Amino acid sequence: MTCDDRSDLVLLRTLGGLSGEEEAAARRAIEQECPPLTDVEAEAEATLAQIALSLPATAPSDQVRAAFLARVAAEPRTSGAAPAGTSARPGAAGPVGAASSSNGPSAWTPNVRPTRPSLPFPAPAPARSAWGMAVVATAAALLAVLVVWAPFHQQLASARLEAETAKHDSDSARQHAEQLATRLAAADAELHQTQASLETKSAAVASQMAELKNLLATAKEELAKRDARLASEESALQDARRDTQHSQELATAMSARLDALAKQHQVLTELIAQTEATMTAMRSPQLKIIDLAGGATQPKAWARLFWDQQRQVWHLLAVNLAPLPQGKTYELWFITAAQQKIAAGTFTVDARGAGMLVAAIPPNIGVLALAAVTDEPAGGVVAPTGAVQLLGSL
Repeated sequence: MTCDDRSDLVLLRTLGGLSGEEEAAARRAIEQECPPLTDVEAEAEATLAQIALSLPATAPSDQVRAAFLARVAAEPRTSGAAPAGTSARPGAAGPVGAASSSNGPSAWTPNVRPTRPSLPFPAPAPARSAWGMAVVATAAALLAVLVVWAPFHQQLASARLEAETAKHDSDSARQHAEQLATRLAAADAELHQTQASLETKSAAVASQMAELKNLLATAKEELAKRDARLASEESALQDARRDTQHSQELATAMSARLDALAKQHQVLTELIAQTEATMTAMRSPQLKIIDLAGGATQPKAWARLFWDQQRQVWHLLAVNLAPLPQGKTYELWFITAAQQKIAAGTFTVDARGAGMLVAAIPPNIGVLALAAVTDEPAGGVVAPTGAVQLLGSL
Protein backbone atom coordinates (compact mmCIF):
# COMPACT_ATOMS: atom_id res chain seq x y z
CA MET A 1 0.00 0.00 0.00
CA THR A 2 1.44 3.43 -1.05
CA CYS A 3 1.42 6.61 0.98
CA ASP A 4 -1.36 7.98 -1.23
CA ASP A 5 -3.47 4.96 -0.35
CA ARG A 6 -2.85 5.56 3.35
CA SER A 7 -4.06 9.15 3.12
CA ASP A 8 -7.63 7.87 3.56
CA LEU A 9 -6.62 6.39 6.90
CA VAL A 10 -5.22 9.76 7.94
CA LEU A 11 -8.48 11.50 7.10
CA LEU A 12 -10.50 8.87 9.00
CA ARG A 13 -8.12 9.21 11.96
CA THR A 14 -8.63 12.98 11.96
CA LEU A 15 -12.39 12.45 12.07
CA GLY A 16 -12.10 9.82 14.85
CA GLY A 17 -13.68 7.06 12.74
CA LEU A 18 -11.01 4.35 13.26
CA SER A 19 -11.03 1.44 15.65
CA GLY A 20 -8.15 0.70 18.03
CA GLU A 21 -6.22 -1.47 15.55
CA GLU A 22 -6.87 0.93 12.65
CA GLU A 23 -5.75 3.87 14.82
CA ALA A 24 -2.44 2.08 15.61
CA ALA A 25 -1.89 1.30 11.88
CA ALA A 26 -2.53 4.92 10.91
CA ARG A 27 -0.18 6.23 13.60
CA ARG A 28 2.57 3.79 12.48
CA ALA A 29 2.08 4.85 8.84
CA ILE A 30 2.40 8.54 9.72
CA GLU A 31 5.36 8.27 12.11
CA GLN A 32 7.45 5.50 10.47
CA GLU A 33 6.46 4.59 6.93
CA CYS A 34 5.14 7.82 5.39
CA PRO A 35 6.40 10.95 7.23
CA PRO A 36 4.93 13.23 4.51
CA LEU A 37 1.51 12.23 5.76
CA THR A 38 2.06 14.53 8.76
CA ASP A 39 1.38 17.46 6.41
CA VAL A 40 -1.75 15.76 5.19
CA GLU A 41 -2.88 15.28 8.76
CA ALA A 42 -2.10 18.95 9.60
CA GLU A 43 -4.16 20.12 6.62
CA ALA A 44 -7.02 17.86 7.63
CA GLU A 45 -6.97 19.16 11.19
CA ALA A 46 -6.84 22.77 9.99
CA THR A 47 -9.72 22.14 7.60
CA LEU A 48 -11.70 20.52 10.39
CA ALA A 49 -11.04 23.54 12.62
CA GLN A 50 -12.17 25.92 9.82
CA ILE A 51 -15.35 23.88 9.39
CA ALA A 52 -16.05 24.12 13.11
CA LEU A 53 -15.42 27.93 13.10
CA SER A 54 -17.58 28.44 10.04
CA LEU A 55 -20.64 26.81 11.61
CA PRO A 56 -23.26 29.18 13.00
CA ALA A 57 -23.27 29.46 16.76
CA THR A 58 -26.10 27.42 18.25
CA ALA A 59 -26.87 27.21 21.89
CA PRO A 60 -26.82 23.57 23.05
CA SER A 61 -29.70 22.12 25.00
CA ASP A 62 -29.53 22.10 28.78
CA GLN A 63 -29.04 18.34 28.81
CA VAL A 64 -26.14 18.38 26.30
CA ARG A 65 -24.50 21.38 28.01
CA ALA A 66 -24.74 19.71 31.45
CA ALA A 67 -23.28 16.42 30.14
CA PHE A 68 -20.42 18.24 28.35
CA LEU A 69 -19.51 20.38 31.41
CA ALA A 70 -19.60 17.26 33.62
CA ARG A 71 -17.11 15.48 31.31
CA VAL A 72 -14.88 18.59 31.19
CA ALA A 73 -14.93 19.01 34.98
CA ALA A 74 -14.04 15.32 35.46
CA GLU A 75 -10.71 15.68 33.55
CA PRO A 76 -7.67 16.44 35.77
CA ARG A 77 -5.61 19.55 34.84
CA THR A 78 -1.86 20.02 35.33
CA SER A 79 -0.65 23.61 35.10
CA GLY A 80 2.05 24.17 32.53
CA ALA A 81 1.57 20.79 30.83
CA ALA A 82 -0.16 19.90 27.61
CA PRO A 83 -3.72 18.59 27.97
CA ALA A 84 -4.22 14.85 27.96
CA GLY A 85 -4.74 13.40 24.51
CA THR A 86 -2.61 16.03 22.63
CA SER A 87 0.67 15.19 20.97
CA ALA A 88 3.31 17.92 20.72
CA ARG A 89 5.19 18.10 17.44
CA PRO A 90 8.60 19.82 16.77
CA GLY A 91 8.24 23.57 16.74
CA ALA A 92 5.05 23.62 18.77
CA ALA A 93 5.11 25.49 22.05
CA GLY A 94 1.74 24.20 23.26
CA PRO A 95 -1.84 23.99 22.16
CA VAL A 96 -3.28 26.60 19.90
CA GLY A 97 -4.42 29.58 21.88
CA ALA A 98 -1.99 29.01 24.79
CA ALA A 99 -0.08 32.03 26.10
CA SER A 100 3.61 32.42 25.19
CA SER A 101 4.40 32.87 28.84
CA SER A 102 2.54 31.69 31.88
CA ASN A 103 2.52 35.26 33.31
CA GLY A 104 2.69 37.30 30.08
CA PRO A 105 -0.17 38.58 27.99
CA SER A 106 -2.13 36.24 25.83
CA ALA A 107 -0.71 35.94 22.29
CA TRP A 108 -0.89 33.52 19.40
CA THR A 109 2.17 31.32 18.87
CA PRO A 110 3.32 31.79 15.28
CA ASN A 111 3.78 28.88 12.83
CA VAL A 112 2.06 26.41 15.18
CA ARG A 113 -0.74 24.23 13.85
CA PRO A 114 -3.38 23.09 16.29
CA THR A 115 -3.07 19.60 17.63
CA ARG A 116 -5.89 17.09 17.09
CA PRO A 117 -8.13 17.20 20.15
CA SER A 118 -9.18 13.96 21.82
CA LEU A 119 -12.25 13.38 23.94
CA PRO A 120 -12.89 14.16 26.66
CA PHE A 121 -11.46 17.71 26.60
CA PRO A 122 -9.70 19.21 29.65
CA ALA A 123 -11.62 21.59 31.86
CA PRO A 124 -11.59 25.19 30.57
CA ALA A 125 -10.09 28.10 32.50
CA PRO A 126 -12.47 30.22 34.52
CA ALA A 127 -11.98 33.20 32.17
CA ARG A 128 -13.32 32.01 28.81
CA SER A 129 -11.15 33.41 25.99
CA ALA A 130 -12.05 33.51 22.32
CA TRP A 131 -9.72 30.60 21.76
CA GLY A 132 -11.56 28.51 24.39
CA MET A 133 -14.82 29.18 22.60
CA ALA A 134 -13.17 28.10 19.34
CA VAL A 135 -12.02 24.88 20.98
CA VAL A 136 -15.56 24.24 22.22
CA ALA A 137 -16.94 24.94 18.75
CA THR A 138 -14.32 22.70 17.20
CA ALA A 139 -15.24 19.88 19.59
CA ALA A 140 -18.92 20.35 18.81
CA ALA A 141 -18.20 20.28 15.07
CA LEU A 142 -16.04 17.19 15.49
CA LEU A 143 -18.85 15.50 17.44
CA ALA A 144 -21.31 16.41 14.67
CA VAL A 145 -18.99 15.04 11.99
CA LEU A 146 -18.48 11.86 14.00
CA VAL A 147 -22.23 11.45 14.46
CA VAL A 148 -22.71 11.77 10.70
CA TRP A 149 -19.59 9.82 9.74
CA ALA A 150 -20.12 6.79 12.03
CA PRO A 151 -23.39 5.64 10.41
CA PHE A 152 -21.95 6.42 6.96
CA HIS A 153 -18.86 4.37 7.81
CA GLN A 154 -21.06 1.51 9.01
CA GLN A 155 -23.22 1.76 5.88
CA LEU A 156 -20.07 1.75 3.75
CA ALA A 157 -18.75 -1.38 5.51
CA SER A 158 -22.17 -3.02 5.22
CA ALA A 159 -22.34 -2.14 1.51
CA ARG A 160 -18.86 -3.61 0.96
CA LEU A 161 -19.88 -6.77 2.81
CA GLU A 162 -23.08 -7.04 0.76
CA ALA A 163 -21.11 -6.50 -2.47
CA GLU A 164 -18.59 -9.22 -1.52
CA THR A 165 -21.46 -11.54 -0.53
CA ALA A 166 -23.27 -10.84 -3.80
CA LYS A 167 -20.06 -11.50 -5.77
CA HIS A 168 -19.53 -14.74 -3.85
CA ASP A 169 -23.16 -15.76 -4.47
CA SER A 170 -22.79 -14.87 -8.14
CA ASP A 171 -19.63 -16.97 -8.45
CA SER A 172 -21.33 -19.84 -6.65
CA ALA A 173 -24.38 -19.53 -8.91
CA ARG A 174 -22.19 -19.52 -12.01
CA GLN A 175 -20.28 -22.58 -10.81
CA HIS A 176 -23.57 -24.28 -9.93
CA ALA A 177 -24.96 -23.46 -13.39
CA GLU A 178 -21.83 -24.89 -15.04
CA GLN A 179 -22.13 -28.05 -12.93
CA LEU A 180 -25.80 -28.35 -13.84
CA ALA A 181 -24.99 -27.92 -17.53
CA THR A 182 -22.34 -30.66 -17.30
CA ARG A 183 -24.75 -32.95 -15.47
CA LEU A 184 -27.50 -32.18 -17.99
CA ALA A 185 -25.23 -33.10 -20.91
CA ALA A 186 -24.23 -36.34 -19.19
CA ALA A 187 -27.87 -37.12 -18.40
CA ASP A 188 -28.88 -36.43 -22.01
CA ALA A 189 -26.21 -38.80 -23.30
CA GLU A 190 -27.24 -41.42 -20.77
CA LEU A 191 -30.90 -40.94 -21.79
CA HIS A 192 -30.07 -41.57 -25.46
CA GLN A 193 -28.10 -44.66 -24.52
CA THR A 194 -30.95 -45.89 -22.29
CA GLN A 195 -33.47 -45.28 -25.09
CA ALA A 196 -31.43 -47.36 -27.52
CA SER A 197 -31.11 -50.12 -24.94
CA LEU A 198 -34.87 -50.04 -24.29
CA GLU A 199 -35.62 -50.33 -28.01
CA THR A 200 -33.40 -53.40 -28.21
CA LYS A 201 -35.04 -54.91 -25.15
CA SER A 202 -38.51 -54.11 -26.55
CA ALA A 203 -37.76 -56.10 -29.70
CA ALA A 204 -36.52 -59.01 -27.61
CA VAL A 205 -39.65 -58.85 -25.44
CA ALA A 206 -41.90 -58.89 -28.54
CA SER A 207 -40.15 -62.03 -29.77
CA GLN A 208 -40.54 -63.67 -26.36
CA MET A 209 -44.24 -62.73 -26.29
CA ALA A 210 -44.81 -64.56 -29.58
CA GLU A 211 -43.12 -67.65 -28.18
CA LEU A 212 -45.19 -67.42 -25.01
CA LYS A 213 -48.42 -67.27 -27.04
CA ASN A 214 -47.48 -70.50 -28.81
CA LEU A 215 -46.61 -72.14 -25.50
CA LEU A 216 -49.91 -70.93 -24.00
CA ALA A 217 -51.94 -72.51 -26.82
CA THR A 218 -50.12 -75.80 -26.34
CA ALA A 219 -50.64 -75.60 -22.57
CA LYS A 220 -54.40 -75.04 -23.03
CA GLU A 221 -54.65 -78.21 -25.10
CA GLU A 222 -52.77 -80.18 -22.47
CA LEU A 223 -55.02 -78.75 -19.75
CA ALA A 224 -58.17 -79.79 -21.62
CA LYS A 225 -56.87 -83.38 -21.83
CA ARG A 226 -55.87 -83.33 -18.18
CA ASP A 227 -59.30 -82.00 -17.11
CA ALA A 228 -60.92 -84.94 -18.82
CA ARG A 229 -58.67 -87.35 -16.95
CA LEU A 230 -59.26 -85.52 -13.68
CA ALA A 231 -63.02 -85.77 -14.09
CA SER A 232 -62.71 -89.51 -14.35
CA GLU A 233 -60.30 -89.66 -11.43
CA GLU A 234 -62.59 -87.36 -9.37
CA SER A 235 -65.42 -89.88 -9.61
CA ALA A 236 -63.13 -92.64 -8.41
CA LEU A 237 -61.83 -90.35 -5.67
CA GLN A 238 -65.33 -89.62 -4.39
CA ASP A 239 -66.00 -93.33 -4.13
CA ALA A 240 -62.76 -93.74 -2.21
CA ARG A 241 -63.71 -90.85 0.07
CA ARG A 242 -67.05 -92.45 0.89
CA ASP A 243 -65.25 -95.67 1.75
CA THR A 244 -62.76 -93.77 3.86
CA GLN A 245 -65.53 -91.92 5.71
CA HIS A 246 -67.29 -95.19 6.47
CA SER A 247 -64.03 -96.63 7.76
CA GLN A 248 -63.45 -93.52 9.93
CA GLU A 249 -66.95 -93.88 11.41
CA LEU A 250 -66.27 -97.52 12.24
CA ALA A 251 -62.93 -96.56 13.76
CA THR A 252 -64.61 -93.86 15.87
CA ALA A 253 -67.24 -96.27 17.13
CA MET A 254 -64.58 -98.85 17.94
CA SER A 255 -62.51 -96.24 19.73
CA ALA A 256 -65.49 -95.18 21.84
CA ARG A 257 -66.19 -98.83 22.64
CA LEU A 258 -62.56 -99.34 23.60
CA ASP A 259 -62.68 -96.27 25.86
CA ALA A 260 -65.80 -97.62 27.57
CA LEU A 261 -64.18 -101.02 28.00
CA ALA A 262 -61.04 -99.35 29.37
CA LYS A 263 -63.12 -97.46 31.94
CA GLN A 264 -64.95 -100.65 32.88
CA HIS A 265 -61.61 -102.40 33.18
CA GLN A 266 -60.35 -99.65 35.44
CA VAL A 267 -63.49 -99.84 37.59
CA LEU A 268 -63.21 -103.59 37.77
CA THR A 269 -59.54 -103.36 38.60
CA GLU A 270 -60.28 -100.92 41.42
CA LEU A 271 -63.14 -103.09 42.59
CA ILE A 272 -60.94 -106.16 42.58
CA ALA A 273 -58.26 -104.26 44.50
CA GLN A 274 -60.81 -103.08 47.03
CA THR A 275 -62.23 -106.57 47.30
CA GLU A 276 -58.82 -108.07 47.88
CA ALA A 277 -58.09 -105.39 50.46
CA THR A 278 -61.39 -106.09 52.15
CA MET A 279 -60.69 -109.84 52.16
CA THR A 280 -57.29 -109.15 53.65
CA ALA A 281 -58.87 -106.98 56.35
CA MET A 282 -61.40 -109.67 57.15
CA ARG A 283 -58.58 -112.09 57.84
CA SER A 284 -56.91 -109.59 60.21
CA PRO A 285 -56.90 -110.69 63.89
CA GLN A 286 -57.69 -107.05 64.92
CA LEU A 287 -60.73 -106.62 62.68
CA LYS A 288 -63.67 -104.63 64.05
CA ILE A 289 -67.06 -104.58 62.25
CA ILE A 290 -69.35 -101.57 62.60
CA ASP A 291 -72.86 -101.24 61.06
CA LEU A 292 -74.03 -97.89 59.68
CA ALA A 293 -77.81 -97.34 59.51
CA GLY A 294 -79.68 -95.19 57.02
CA GLY A 295 -80.85 -91.72 57.96
CA ALA A 296 -84.26 -90.10 57.66
CA THR A 297 -83.89 -89.55 53.90
CA GLN A 298 -82.88 -93.16 53.15
CA PRO A 299 -84.08 -95.39 56.00
CA LYS A 300 -83.57 -98.64 54.00
CA ALA A 301 -79.94 -97.91 53.23
CA TRP A 302 -77.23 -99.53 55.35
CA ALA A 303 -73.50 -100.15 55.26
CA ARG A 304 -70.94 -102.27 57.01
CA LEU A 305 -67.59 -100.87 58.02
CA PHE A 306 -64.64 -103.23 58.47
CA TRP A 307 -62.00 -101.55 60.62
CA ASP A 308 -58.57 -103.12 60.25
CA GLN A 309 -57.03 -101.75 63.41
CA GLN A 310 -53.68 -103.39 62.66
CA ARG A 311 -53.27 -101.50 59.36
CA GLN A 312 -55.49 -98.50 60.36
CA VAL A 313 -57.72 -98.91 57.27
CA TRP A 314 -61.50 -98.75 56.84
CA HIS A 315 -63.36 -100.91 54.31
CA LEU A 316 -66.87 -99.64 53.62
CA LEU A 317 -69.55 -101.75 51.86
CA ALA A 318 -72.77 -99.76 51.26
CA VAL A 319 -76.12 -101.19 50.14
CA ASN A 320 -79.45 -99.66 49.01
CA LEU A 321 -78.06 -96.14 48.62
CA ALA A 322 -79.94 -94.12 46.00
CA PRO A 323 -77.81 -93.14 42.97
CA LEU A 324 -77.07 -89.38 43.11
CA PRO A 325 -77.61 -86.94 40.21
CA GLN A 326 -74.69 -85.67 38.15
CA GLY A 327 -72.48 -83.28 40.10
CA LYS A 328 -73.10 -85.04 43.45
CA THR A 329 -71.19 -87.78 45.30
CA TYR A 330 -71.17 -89.64 48.64
CA GLU A 331 -68.42 -88.73 51.16
CA LEU A 332 -67.28 -90.73 54.25
CA TRP A 333 -66.24 -88.83 57.44
CA PHE A 334 -64.11 -89.69 60.48
CA ILE A 335 -65.70 -88.10 63.57
CA THR A 336 -63.55 -87.93 66.72
CA ALA A 337 -64.69 -87.81 70.33
CA ALA A 338 -64.12 -84.03 70.18
CA GLN A 339 -66.64 -83.84 67.27
CA GLN A 340 -63.87 -83.06 64.74
CA LYS A 341 -65.02 -84.12 61.26
CA ILE A 342 -62.26 -85.38 58.90
CA ALA A 343 -62.94 -86.30 55.26
CA ALA A 344 -62.12 -89.96 54.54
CA GLY A 345 -62.92 -90.12 50.80
CA THR A 346 -65.72 -90.11 48.21
CA PHE A 347 -67.52 -92.96 46.40
CA THR A 348 -70.45 -93.63 44.07
CA VAL A 349 -72.96 -96.43 43.86
CA ASP A 350 -74.27 -98.50 40.96
CA ALA A 351 -77.86 -98.86 39.82
CA ARG A 352 -78.55 -101.32 42.67
CA GLY A 353 -77.27 -98.82 45.27
CA ALA A 354 -74.08 -100.73 46.12
CA GLY A 355 -70.79 -98.96 46.67
CA MET A 356 -67.33 -99.59 48.14
CA LEU A 357 -64.57 -97.45 49.65
CA VAL A 358 -61.19 -98.13 51.23
CA ALA A 359 -59.94 -95.26 53.44
CA ALA A 360 -56.71 -94.98 55.40
CA ILE A 361 -57.10 -93.48 58.88
CA PRO A 362 -54.78 -90.47 59.38
CA PRO A 363 -52.40 -90.82 62.32
CA ASN A 364 -52.70 -88.76 65.51
CA ILE A 365 -56.33 -87.69 65.00
CA GLY A 366 -57.42 -88.90 68.43
CA VAL A 367 -60.13 -91.35 69.47
CA LEU A 368 -62.74 -92.06 66.77
CA ALA A 369 -66.34 -91.96 67.94
CA LEU A 370 -68.55 -92.01 64.83
CA ALA A 371 -68.53 -92.73 61.09
CA ALA A 372 -70.96 -90.93 58.77
CA VAL A 373 -71.79 -90.66 55.06
CA THR A 374 -73.21 -87.44 53.51
CA ASP A 375 -74.14 -86.34 50.00
CA GLU A 376 -71.74 -83.62 48.76
CA PRO A 377 -70.72 -81.83 45.53
CA ALA A 378 -68.62 -83.90 43.13
CA GLY A 379 -64.99 -84.04 44.21
CA GLY A 380 -65.83 -83.76 47.92
CA VAL A 381 -65.49 -80.95 50.46
CA VAL A 382 -63.31 -80.33 53.53
CA ALA A 383 -66.32 -79.90 55.85
CA PRO A 384 -69.70 -81.62 55.53
CA THR A 385 -72.51 -79.58 53.94
CA GLY A 386 -75.06 -82.23 52.87
CA ALA A 387 -77.57 -84.40 54.74
CA VAL A 388 -76.44 -87.47 56.74
CA GLN A 389 -77.28 -90.60 54.72
CA LEU A 390 -75.50 -93.25 56.92
CA LEU A 391 -74.34 -93.06 60.55
CA GLY A 392 -72.72 -95.54 62.97
CA SER A 393 -71.01 -95.48 66.36
CA LEU A 394 -67.53 -96.89 66.76
